[in-house]
Amino acid sequence: MFNQRLLVLFLLLTWVPAGYAQSAWPPCEAPHDGLLQDGKLAYNVVEPADVQPNTPIVLMIHGLGHDKDRFEGFARLFKLPFRMVLPNAPRHYKDDGFSWYRVRCQGAVGDVIDSTKRLLQVIDVLQERWPQAGKPFVVGFSQGGVMGMSLAARYPGRVAGVVALSGYLVPLDLPLPKAGKHSPPLFIAHGQGDTVVAFAEGEDAAARFRKAGYDVEFRPHPRRHAVPKEVIADGTAWLMRRVKARYSHSVRHKSSKTNR
Repeated sequence: MFNQRLLVLFLLLTWVPAGYAQSAWPPCEAPHDGLLQDGKLAYNVVEPADVQPNTPIVLMIHGLGHDKDRFEGFARLFKLPFRMVLPNAPRHYKDDGFSWYRVRCQGAVGDVIDSTKRLLQVIDVLQERWPQAGKPFVVGFSQGGVMGMSLAARYPGRVAGVVALSGYLVPLDLPLPKAGKHSPPLFIAHGQGDTVVAFAEGEDAAARFRKAGYDVEFRPHPRRHAVPKEVIADGTAWLMRRVKARYSHSVRHKSSKTNR
């Protein structure tokens, strides 16, 4: 009886929710294989009426099955006075959608790394085109949230901040670099009823970034794999505070140079 109780206790302590154990990910199969597109990512640019050369840039990264055109409606919900850039993921998905990586299969990590590098190419083009705008912010939902986290983890000096909605780390145990002065802050939101991406995975990602020294705001909500208007409002306010802080820092920095 005593040994049975120890066995039950061991199973409870070592149990991992379905889909969370990365070692159980199967080989990648269709329909997630898709057709990898060669070359640079296509993207749309949506600008406010009073756009200026220094207008902040935000990359709006869509999720599985969406594209740069259909994701624009969601992006506009944030009502940001920014230059919004909506890139298309590099993989075809089913008939008319796109994906950033093949889902929870053994090729997913390589796909995410490849897509992250492709996003960096877009960032290079944007910074060359609008050098006064500074580093871009990132807003991503689902797979887009994964890509935002990947940029923050793998290339922390290239983005100004990340809003990751219903995302997770790929791989789940991705080692994170110790945060430095150029590491971006993150706003991570996740639904407690999410049946597509487990709430524990978003919560764990936030905890990992925080442990590495990143500035993280974690926003749980009761919805499923969705973004309620309250979270959109909070994410928008978070972005506006970050832009204001960056602008204030820039003004102080220029002033200190002038006074020398």
